[in-house]
Amino acid sequence: MLLMLMIREGKAAKVASYFYLTPPLTALLAWLLFDEQLTLWSAVGILVAVLGVYLVIRNPAVHSP
Repeated sequence: MLLMLMIREGKAAKVASYFYLTPPLTALLAWLLFDEQLTLWSAVGILVAVLGVYLVIRNPAVHSP
């Protein structure tokens, strides 16, 4: 329901960007709950995905000339 509300409010790009957090979250949960290995490349991938989502959802300051 929240997903549909956000899409209706015109935040489709932000909503779509949240789907990129599914693999990193799954990797972190597998590491915490099932003692799976979290390699350096996995951590780098998680950081890249989180940074990408942050860049999409942040509210940049608008400077007027």
